[in-house]
Amino acid sequence: MIIAGELPEDLLMNYLLYFCFSILLTTVMVPAFIKIGKYFGIVDKPGLRKVHVLPIPRTGGLAVLIGGLVPFILLVKNSRLLIGICLGVICLLMIGIIDDIRDLSCRWKFLGQILAAALTLLVCNIGLNTTLELWQGITVDLRLLAFPISLFFLLATTNIINLADGLDGLAGGICLLIFFSSGIFAYFREEFYTIALCICMIGAIIGFLRYNTFPAIVFLGDTGSLFLGFCVGVCMMLLTRGNTIYSPVICLYIIGVPIFDTAMVIIERLIDGRPVFKADKNHIHHKLLKMGFKHNEAVIIIYAMQMLMSLLAWNLRFFTGGALLGIYLFLLCSVSTFFLFYKNGYLCFSYIHNRPPNYVDLKTMSAQGGFFSKNTASLFAWCGLVGGMLLFCLFTPFVVYSVSWDIGLICLILIVCILALRRFNSRFLKTATKFSAYFISLFYIYSLEGQAGMFLVTYNILFIGMGICYLFYLISSLEKIPLFSMDYLLLAVVLLASFIPKTHPWFIHLNHIAVRALFIFFFIELLFYRIKGKKFDYMRWSIFFALGVTCVTGFLFI
Repeated sequence: MIIAGELPEDLLMNYLLYFCFSILLTTVMVPAFIKIGKYFGIVDKPGLRKVHVLPIPRTGGLAVLIGGLVPFILLVKNSRLLIGICLGVICLLMIGIIDDIRDLSCRWKFLGQILAAALTLLVCNIGLNTTLELWQGITVDLRLLAFPISLFFLLATTNIINLADGLDGLAGGICLLIFFSSGIFAYFREEFYTIALCICMIGAIIGFLRYNTFPAIVFLGDTGSLFLGFCVGVCMMLLTRGNTIYSPVICLYIIGVPIFDTAMVIIERLIDGRPVFKADKNHIHHKLLKMGFKHNEAVIIIYAMQMLMSLLAWNLRFFTGGALLGIYLFLLCSVSTFFLFYKNGYLCFSYIHNRPPNYVDLKTMSAQGGFFSKNTASLFAWCGLVGGMLLFCLFTPFVVYSVSWDIGLICLILIVCILALRRFNSRFLKTATKFSAYFISLFYIYSLEGQAGMFLVTYNILFIGMGICYLFYLISSLEKIPLFSMDYLLLAVVLLASFIPKTHPWFIHLNHIAVRALFIFFFIELLFYRIKGKKFDYMRWSIFFALGVTCVTGFLFI
């Protein structure tokens, strides 16, 4: 059992290792399942309700399932919860694969989902907390209906993620924010299994979103969306079971947008007199597209909505169930009314992409020689960013003096992989090098928080300087630097981490680690996007050097 604020260091390191393993496993598996999907014709074809125009494989969910479940099995090992989850996932896997190959009828899919949910609830002996405090001193206990309510809830969460899966990166990004919020709640709930599940699922989703952000080259498919929704439901039950300070109504806030979206669609269909279960194009992402927002912008807006719901969940976590339910219904009615008024023409709102005729941005001014020239500001910013990254890779290995043998072993494996891929001129060399950069940078950031001591101030100055160079390069460079919805998603995670109360000492460090990790992510993405050809060797060999020194240090501590 985890003691809040006293999380053992070896357990934290295990979390970090399995988190990276989950990312790596999913990242490697997705391309393989893309080929399988194309070979067997398991693709999502364009249609009236689709926003894509080309057939896209829908086998990415299998990679998410493997990348999330395998590390969770290795981390948790033998437990009743693990057996129950695996049984439920096997049922959903069979349904999802059959449905992706040949469309199943709703009846058979629903029966399979009932079987999966019932097996998990009975074997794990979990369920949604049915004790609801309506108001101070007024409590309603629905213990006799606990199993039916839990079964309905798990079925609902399994399907609402599937319904939300309408744009590139949408379902995965929403689930990432849900699992991150659930992990924070689980920490204060002292739920080890929930934290482990959330960490493995976050890693798997990050690995998948690299291929699923707009424009996506692979989709989750029913297999992936059902699996994510199923795991979300299990997390909610673990958070609210037993004697807990969290009301079961808080689950509506943590899950957030998917429940909002499903409820709004049902309300609108009832008002219009249409069948409740008949598919249409009235989900939130469809409405945003009709307003004129671009694909990527609609996804980012929904991410922001989900983040706000997570923040509400955190700030209202001690409220009674009645108060939570009242606030939630008010929010639901307000958002539903807004979209209803817009649909009926009462609101004149349209998103304008074109800038005013007299608008002059900084890049235009840079090209014209105003404020600063492109050749000076961009060059200095780029040199500062590359130099800062080289300093980080070359000197940090000598500052981080405590390295466990398993970290040293992983560094050795990465070195062997990079050398082998370079020897055979593999096209995966850049991917392997980028993952190595992510791994060693995250390890250094984590270690520096506890080991750097007097050097921590120096590293803070280095990160601030690199951040300024990064911003100046984005502003001054005339080259278009791509920013994807994944970037905004990680920014949302860091913002959520900043709201964690500092009453627990380790969360102060977590906030610092999250900010530095976000900086490193942006830096590495820009460097690997910008550096090509022989110049790339400088960055590769600096990463190789960092891996080598860390490997030697790790084996010296055996």
